[in-house]
Amino acid sequence: QGWLMSGEANPASYHSELLRSQMCIAPAGWELWSVRLFESILLGCIPVILSDDLHLPFQSQIDYSQFTIKVPHASLSQLPEILGAVSDETIRRKQ
Repeated sequence: QGWLMSGEANPASYHSELLRSQMCIAPAGWELWSVRLFESILLGCIPVILSDDLHLPFQSQIDYSQFTIKVPHASLSQLPEILGAVSDETIRRKQ
């Protein structure tokens, strides 16, 4: 329980951390989304998207809200409270 901040450069260790986590920050990369979003999804970690105007691939066919959490930039200072308020039921449903 709690926050894990990792500077892990080894891909196997990084993926192992994602597998053990319930929610994973998925910040923007070169575009508004990054590979971290899809790594999180594939490894069962709920991506926490930190973006206001995110346009994801195939979003007209995929309802990303079913398995992600989106936090607007204006609410970043409340991130621990927002994520702490996510119910166990919601976590199970989104994973």
